[in-house]
Amino acid sequence: MVVKQMYSRILDKSASEVEFSQSLKFLSNCLEHHYNEKVIILIDESDAPLKKAYFYDFYPEMVDFLCPFFHDALKTNDSLYFAVLTGCLCVSKDGLNNLHIVSIASNEYGEYFGFTEEEMN
Repeated sequence: MVVKQMYSRILDKSASEVEFSQSLKFLSNCLEHHYNEKVIILIDESDAPLKKAYFYDFYPEMVDFLCPFFHDALKTNDSLYFAVLTGCLCVSKDGLNNLHIVSIASNEYGEYFGFTEEEMN
């Protein structure tokens, strides 16, 4: 019953800030329990909240929220198989294990980002 109550609080936006910061980990746990599989988390434009917070003067508050949000979802999440984050800002390696950064200048996955040499010609 506690799971349904927390889900309802998140859904109706009455959850506490701590519950919201744990919401991605909570969802991961629910999905693993239901499907009996570890989850893959894909976060596109992971830096967008920080950029917006910087321009609208609530950057410290956003950092205070996102640090535990990402920590819970990506570091201490036993339900996580792996995660992919995209964004323009560099991700700090502090506190994250097995972090592999692929920049736009990297050739490693070049065929999947931007244009190939053939497409440019």
